[in-house]
Amino acid sequence: MHEDGYVRTFYKAIKDGTADGVIARTFITGVSPIMLDDVTSGANIFTISSNDKDLNAMLGITEEEVNTILDYYKLDNIIKKEKLLNIFKGYCNGYKFNEKITDTVYNTDMVLYIIKNIVQKQEYPEKLIDENVKTDYGRLRNIAENFVTKEDMLNMLEEGEVGPVEIKDRFNLESLYKGDDKTANVRSLLYYLGMFTIGKTYGNKVMLKVPNYTVKSLYWEYMSRVYEIDKAARYEDLAKAMETMRMECSIEDIMTIYTSVINRLSSRDLSYFNEASCKSIFITLAYTDGIYLIASEREASGGYSDLYLKENVIYKEYVKYRYMIEFKHIKVSELKGDINKLSYEELKKLNKDIIKQKQKEAKNQLENYMKEHNVIGDRILKKFTVVVLGRKYVEYETIDN
Repeated sequence: MHEDGYVRTFYKAIKDGTADGVIARTFITGVSPIMLDDVTSGANIFTISSNDKDLNAMLGITEEEVNTILDYYKLDNIIKKEKLLNIFKGYCNGYKFNEKITDTVYNTDMVLYIIKNIVQKQEYPEKLIDENVKTDYGRLRNIAENFVTKEDMLNMLEEGEVGPVEIKDRFNLESLYKGDDKTANVRSLLYYLGMFTIGKTYGNKVMLKVPNYTVKSLYWEYMSRVYEIDKAARYEDLAKAMETMRMECSIEDIMTIYTSVINRLSSRDLSYFNEASCKSIFITLAYTDGIYLIASEREASGGYSDLYLKENVIYKEYVKYRYMIEFKHIKVSELKGDINKLSYEELKKLNKDIIKQKQKEAKNQLENYMKEHNVIGDRILKKFTVVVLGRKYVEYETIDN
């Protein structure tokens, strides 16, 4: 970016070309306008068009186009079209680049990856998420390590949506480190990288959300590293614990690993921890196993169900039990007694009333959700509640159907 550097020289050459009439028009595509403020006069002839209403569907695939592609390749002869459309909606759809647009678009690469595999192999790909997409995890990690704290990143991920946000048209590298607009600039960068997209709008206020299941998996990959899942349990132990949960309706082993992860957090300098953290830790365990389809915070008029685990379409034979789980957290300041000195049984006895209260709240939320949503399938649905005491003890309870 220095005076004779490549980027500044490149923009200056374009500007000179337009002045001479050699270049009539310029259209540049990329991932973000992050450096334009540093280019100074070399870039002052450009207009940022990324968020223009008329261009919303330009670099994605519309739902009508997805249907056209499926019909062209006659994929309904291999896999039922309705099921395939649901997969595309869950894994590839959700992008919106203007707050006034109602229709979202599909990620082109994600759609073509799945279609190519079905056309060539006559079946679903072994993994519905392209490994090439996972290279974006490195970008997410770099942003987290360079521009925000782990706590800030987890806060963004666990809340499900962030905002209100002013999406910036241009910003420079320095503004990601400091200044009043640092938060807005970091969120804008995540938006331009496709890690967030436009969600709800309130007047001139914009909320950002994670667009689809594929991008969520990048976040879960990041969280599994932050929570050091691999240090709390060997992969084979985690896989076995999840298998007994999926096939034998036994949650004791996975809850032992879950408690181990939380215990490790208590000895580290991670001040940010709340109810959403309790849920996201369990999500990372289910994601690492890779068999369940993870639905987090499915909205109902009676509130939210924290976590719903169901069979993934390509691993149905490995899932006998679905699960609906509600998480609650009791802060250390809300507990009676010294959590670091008392045994689990002693602390549990002292705080039995607040534990029962949290369990009751969790049960009510699960019941409300069951009334509002149809979760009937060909797998057995089981429910349980999880109450985390501080960052040390875990109380869980299975609910009879």
